[in-house]
Amino acid sequence: DFRAALMPIYNSCAEFSHNLKLDYDLLRRNVAEWRSVSDLLVKDFYVITSWHSGLDAGTWDVFAYDDAEKGESIILAFRQAESPYPSCEARLKFADPSAVYEITDVDAGRTVRRSGRDLRERGYLIVLPERKSSALLRLKRM
Repeated sequence: DFRAALMPIYNSCAEFSHNLKLDYDLLRRNVAEWRSVSDLLVKDFYVITSWHSGLDAGTWDVFAYDDAEKGESIILAFRQAESPYPSCEARLKFADPSAVYEITDVDAGRTVRRSGRDLRERGYLIVLPERKSSALLRLKRM
């Protein structure tokens, strides 16, 4: 839910004084994640997956923010609650075909390198085994 609500400004709706079970470590982690990507949330926006009704919970939603000048991007991917598909191929049409990109899966801590041409033509496979889950990928043009 936190990643689905990322915006250039941070607005927390946690009731600090009334919720004795509030997970402050999770809140701190979410604020730190927002700080690490907030500058990109005002850059070029790309919809990766096709449009579907908000009532359709059987799909994936994938989109990206790209700062071409800095050579940095993020991809946000969401496997919906009823999606039977554990993976999604994201073709990154904004990738520079002559460049190499370092892609870091923030949750898994894995980093791989792929060519921009490959990201545009074949795409990047995002795997989320659990339904109603998300992935945050950071891209850096080398």
